[in-house]
Amino acid sequence: MERDGEKTRKFDGVDQRFAVATHAMCVLAVRGQAVSSAQFISENISVSAIIIKRVMRPIVLAGYVEAVVGAVGGYRLIRDPEEINLWQLLEAIQGSGPFSKRFGMPQSNCDEGRAIDRVVYDLYSSLDAMIEERLRAVSLASILQSAMSLLPPPE
Repeated sequence: MERDGEKTRKFDGVDQRFAVATHAMCVLAVRGQAVSSAQFISENISVSAIIIKRVMRPIVLAGYVEAVVGAVGGYRLIRDPEEINLWQLLEAIQGSGPFSKRFGMPQSNCDEGRAIDRVVYDLYSSLDAMIEERLRAVSLASILQSAMSLLPPPE
């Protein structure tokens, strides 16, 4: 990305798997108790079935989705969409907030460096706390409801 002739780095603190997971979970929520194959989900959100399988693994382990094996296998939501919030998905996918995973400055040999390290750590912690609070307030059901309100009325 370039701004005023200066190269800048885009903030990439939230893993792209989180966006894929959120979208995939919404697909499952719309489908109710129906089993959806990785291929079906991938075609709906324009990513490969392999990515869907990789993204769904930690969500299955977290207990939000059931993996059904066999010829007609796939994934099925096992919790109500109202009970699943975006923080839970982020935790399942990344294990922590976007800032805490970025912290890790080299050990400083001076008092000023250690003080700066502490200030940055506290800042990152407070940012993650704000993100957690906001994401906990957003359920899959509320995402679907908001998305439906953006669709044009049926003819």
